[in-house]
Amino acid sequence: MRRIPGLPRKPGAGAGAVRCLVQGTRSLGQLVAVAALTCAVVGCGGGDGASPAAAPVASGKLDPAYGAAGSAFLPGEDYFEMATARDGSVIVTGRTLVRLDPSGESVPFGEPLPPGRIVYGPVPDPAGNLYAKISDITGSATALAKFDSQGRPASDFGIAGVTSLGVFSGPLLRDPAGQLYVAATFPSGGIETMWVAKYDPSGRQSSSYGIGGFAKVEFGGQRAFVKGAAVDADGNVYVLGSLSLSTSGIVVAKFDPNGRLADFATGGVWTRTCNGSMEPEAIAVDASRNVFVAAGCFHLGSGASELMLFKLDPQGNVAVPFRDGGLRAGLLGGSALIRAILPGPGGVVYVAGEIGDRECADLAVTKLDPQGNEVAPFGNNGIAILNNADDKLTNLGLDDAGRLYFGGTVYTCGPSLVGVNVKRKLGFAVYRIGG
Repeated sequence: MRRIPGLPRKPGAGAGAVRCLVQGTRSLGQLVAVAALTCAVVGCGGGDGASPAAAPVASGKLDPAYGAAGSAFLPGEDYFEMATARDGSVIVTGRTLVRLDPSGESVPFGEPLPPGRIVYGPVPDPAGNLYAKISDITGSATALAKFDSQGRPASDFGIAGVTSLGVFSGPLLRDPAGQLYVAATFPSGGIETMWVAKYDPSGRQSSSYGIGGFAKVEFGGQRAFVKGAAVDADGNVYVLGSLSLSTSGIVVAKFDPNGRLADFATGGVWTRTCNGSMEPEAIAVDASRNVFVAAGCFHLGSGASELMLFKLDPQGNVAVPFRDGGLRAGLLGGSALIRAILPGPGGVVYVAGEIGDRECADLAVTKLDPQGNEVAPFGNNGIAILNNADDKLTNLGLDDAGRLYFGGTVYTCGPSLVGVNVKRKLGFAVYRIGG
């Protein structure tokens, strides 16, 4: 069993040698009985004001000025996800709310949540407010909530800071105009399909969006499940899903700000299959409206797994100038699980996930240039691996100083008495590295 030495007991203190990440948002998606949240990264850089001048951090290396040796650790089982603000502060959500200042220390934030309530899917805004979903532990009912910059329910949103979503719950997005979107898997005519609802900045659902306040896309009787979503600066929503073909495929549907299928790919929908089973992993859109989609293919016959990163241009065409003809292969060694994609300044894109034993995995992130090649000065030849713990990634964020933040659940992992790897949850960690 790998041992994690010297775990601090103080919430917010650095994890020191703990250098890996977090619980994937898929587990939270299961919690609410909806498709997996795949870390909607658009807007993750938003927060409460511009950041102060920061000391430069080596690209792809842990920042020694953050927490203890580059990480802040929250022990226990109450923390699930995080949101990154522009100034480098982080809000961690779960059964309670915790704010970490730009140095990685916890500071007072909000009030205790009612017993059994879970806050997840956090999205910040530039004023320091936080939008998130609240569920009970069964996921049988969900609300959309707004917390002010002090962590208190916002009086200008819904009723006492909350508006009901019922069972309609999936990835939460916010566009620069303050409009909110929730994507979800929901039956239509008895068949699961992909839906989007839109809410104004006060928490009221937009009845003019789509038809009767909901946009949806159907696939001729095929079942479709939401696996992630992203929004661009114009309010176009991109929903990533899986299709129940004989050999499963992936789909991206683009809805315009009015909830109609947009001029994108074929009739607003882009699809892809492989000679086997294909599973969508993550989606993001950059400032130029290029769309990045991560997926894995389990090839029939050979049994080999292949990890792919597609780049689509704003019209929904595969961007051939991107490495490997628009289909970037071999990321993170080719056998990783991608959890998050985060476009950065200058056309770069960060792709993060886990590598190694799926039961005892390590965090890894790569930095790609606009052509899809690893940026060699980042980490070790373009890849940074944090491998002193066993982790699952939940979130990836970027502050105004260009520093990367990873959030996730930390486990200790090793063989049991019968020789099978088992995991025990230690807590939640936030890591900061140079971008």
